[in-house]
Amino acid sequence: MNEIRRTSKILEQTSGNLQKLIARAKSFAEMQVIINDFLGAEIKIGSITKQSIHLLVTSAALATQIRYRQRDLLEFLHKSNPTSKLQQVKISVRPESDQSHESDETSVEARLLSSESKSLITATAEGIDDNDLKRALQRFADNH
Repeated sequence: MNEIRRTSKILEQTSGNLQKLIARAKSFAEMQVIINDFLGAEIKIGSITKQSIHLLVTSAALATQIRYRQRDLLEFLHKSNPTSKLQQVKISVRPESDQSHESDETSVEARLLSSESKSLITATAEGIDDNDLKRALQRFADNH
């Protein structure tokens, strides 16, 4: 717990570019909470410029809903921050990766080579001068 307090104290005492970066990150986080509450959905803010905000969503359906509510969202953001000059909402779909799904995609079943492919690899190996490569190709053809 003391470690967290020390880190917070260090961050509060920073100045210059780091302080600006921390302030911007806090601003993004606050705005993200406001937008999530307004939309009733989980979004992430990709970037904010003077005139546009770029939202990252996890589904095309959510992106479509936000596009339909874009005008309302901009009005809401102007009300919550009157100095805002936002005029455009950009939306990108970035599906969340499901680790169990990824492991299914990356596991590839071993496929057996056709007899034609085996004989082609073996013939290629016979014509190679590099003994290590020759043996590797032969082993590959024999094991598949």
